[in-house]
Amino acid sequence: MIFKRSKKKPKEDEVSLLDKLDMIMHRKFGGLARSLAEAFELKRALKAAGMTVNPEIYATRVIYITLIVVIASIAVGVPLIITSTVMMLKLMGVVIVILMPALTFGVMLILPSNMASSRSKAIEEELPFLAAYLTTMARGGVTPYESLIRLSEMGLFPAIRREARLILRDVRIFGLDPLTAIERNAEAHPNQTYKDFMLGYVSTIRTGGDILHYLEVKTSGLFDIRATTIKNIADRVSTITEIYIALGVVMALSFYIFFSISTIMPIGGVEALANFTLFAFLGLPGISLLIMWMIHTFQPKTIVKLNEPIKALTLSIPLAFITLLAALYFTGGLKSLLIGAIDKGAILSICFSLTLFFIVLSIPPAIVYTSIMSGSKRLPNYVADFLRDLAEVRKTGLSPEKCIISLGKRDYGSLSKVIEGIITPLSWGLPLKRAVSSALRKVKDWFTIAILTFLTDVIDVGGGGVHTLEALARFSSLLAGIERELKMRLRPYIFMPYFGAILTTVATLLVINFTVSTLEVTGFLERTGISIPFIVLLFSVSIMINAWLSGLVAGKIESGFTAAGFKHAVALSSISYIALTVTLMGATAI
Repeated sequence: MIFKRSKKKPKEDEVSLLDKLDMIMHRKFGGLARSLAEAFELKRALKAAGMTVNPEIYATRVIYITLIVVIASIAVGVPLIITSTVMMLKLMGVVIVILMPALTFGVMLILPSNMASSRSKAIEEELPFLAAYLTTMARGGVTPYESLIRLSEMGLFPAIRREARLILRDVRIFGLDPLTAIERNAEAHPNQTYKDFMLGYVSTIRTGGDILHYLEVKTSGLFDIRATTIKNIADRVSTITEIYIALGVVMALSFYIFFSISTIMPIGGVEALANFTLFAFLGLPGISLLIMWMIHTFQPKTIVKLNEPIKALTLSIPLAFITLLAALYFTGGLKSLLIGAIDKGAILSICFSLTLFFIVLSIPPAIVYTSIMSGSKRLPNYVADFLRDLAEVRKTGLSPEKCIISLGKRDYGSLSKVIEGIITPLSWGLPLKRAVSSALRKVKDWFTIAILTFLTDVIDVGGGGVHTLEALARFSSLLAGIERELKMRLRPYIFMPYFGAILTTVATLLVINFTVSTLEVTGFLERTGISIPFIVLLFSVSIMINAWLSGLVAGKIESGFTAAGFKHAVALSSISYIALTVTLMGATAI
């Protein structure tokens, strides 16, 4: 048989469009890019950020992206400056031409430093778990390289997984030995605690020291640091909550009183009402959203995502609007709005309908969240108890799988369902890792997921020895205590939004009633011609909306999940409506 030689030429390595652009621009701006990289120490910043890009190439990108923005800014801003007759538009054009290129240049230069800071913060939150994992695996006789491989495949800790993959890249692609790869990764890392821990880990192995003693001592120290960090987090969240009370209650109450008086007084009128509308319907909701974002930034991050309450919220939106329209129609509020006849009865009708809207909107996600998280409050404690009992039963000589099966008869509260989910596949002969993975699918407590996943690795690789299990149980107890302390320190701040919502509702309406009574006596009210019920309606609606948002803030403080706030939103909407109704019924001047 004759074989014909293929006439096809081997394909050359394809070069991306970005690479081609980098090469072209580097030829033109190479000298400037080199000076820029040296001036701003981009090599160190990029290395700390974990960005695999040449400093000169990155500086080149900063230059040509800034030039593109300069051209675009001139194309947009100059016509505004030349053709516009409105001074505000001219100023906007000047801002676009001057500010946008400078902002782009600055953001591109500080981006590596920001990424390095994010990398440091992410690994700091997960470092105690890394130390506990390496300690338990080392006690089971697992080598550092095998631990790295397992960490690189573990999706529970994104920051640890990223560092493990960077280390394995140096081993598999650049041919470094694992210890040298760990050392290189640690030396360039922006987090000093991680750097000290990993470099000490490498040094202890190389010098033949007692690696178990080193890991246990360092892990204990890291847990102490983590406990201090949790206290700092609680202090920060409490500070943010106090700021929210100052802005969302004290400042809001002051502005409500100010606007209620200035709107009714003859000197205020429509302009004061317009300013109040911007403050109440844009300013205060913006403050609530900003506070939730700040709390989210400070609280520990987990991979657990709650999408089910959001889906329930999406489905409840149409039903809530139908309820709102139906309530307005049957209570007469819709008719009052259409004909413009606003009185006390119409205000109560509209506020009642709006309360029903918020309740119907919030109840489905609140139910879904509660059903998902029911029993999760004490799961970390039950996990620690389970691991201690598992270590004791393991002393009898039974295999780890049989020890777990034997513990199925004991009561571990909400963890018992998870244990039953593990035991059933084990009794069928399935591997422990698969059984645990299947049982954890419906669990939304990150601590439980992490520790039981650690358990499978300890048993799968290290054999699940007694000392290893005891070490894991000890670490679990420490972590459970830290998590419990965070929740206990934040619990008193949950009630702050309730106090603020009631105070704002009652005080605002009482001030309006007093102001109207005073103006009626002096005769000013008749000369202004202002619709007092319309003003009261506007104030009442804004109070209801901000009370609902305060409920979401309370949930964010409580558990870190916004979905936890829907039950508080229902309570706050109802309480605000009751306070509003009682105050309005007693206000004779409105």
